[in-house]
Amino acid sequence: MTWTLANNSDRENIIALMEDLDDTINPPFSSFPNGIAGSVDLTYQFGRIFISESDDQIVGVSGYLKGMPKFKDGILTAEPESIAYVYYTVIRPAYRGKLMYDLLPVVGNQVILDGMDSIKFKAHKHEKILNRFYRQLSEKSEEKINSQDVPCLQYTASAQTWAKRIN
Repeated sequence: MTWTLANNSDRENIIALMEDLDDTINPPFSSFPNGIAGSVDLTYQFGRIFISESDDQIVGVSGYLKGMPKFKDGILTAEPESIAYVYYTVIRPAYRGKLMYDLLPVVGNQVILDGMDSIKFKAHKHEKILNRFYRQLSEKSEEKINSQDVPCLQYTASAQTWAKRIN
């Protein structure tokens, strides 16, 4: 299995995967400001979406925005910046280990091709294993409160540092 850039014909299957795994994510994607479909559409409009398939079924999806997400006047957008913001990553449990590691260089290489200078990503503060992993990729971190008022650690890495650490 490999990660490839999604195209518009993958939209419904991406949404179906995210809906199927929604109750396993905290906070659930359905609680994002524009919901699941809105989050996918935002990523198609302002970023990139990657998918991984097994037996013609999407088993993983990850999306980043070219810029930080902004929620203003009830509308969610991304303000163009030289920052790639990893907005979501969803992988079916049976595929999580290897697919996560395979995803990292794909995202890093695409971020560089897109001319982004850095990558931001975050995890809930209580996610000890994920945070330990993210600390290895990043250059710095800071505590933030997400849109659902949950404490998170936001990490930042230059695109070049990310590429060196994962390749």
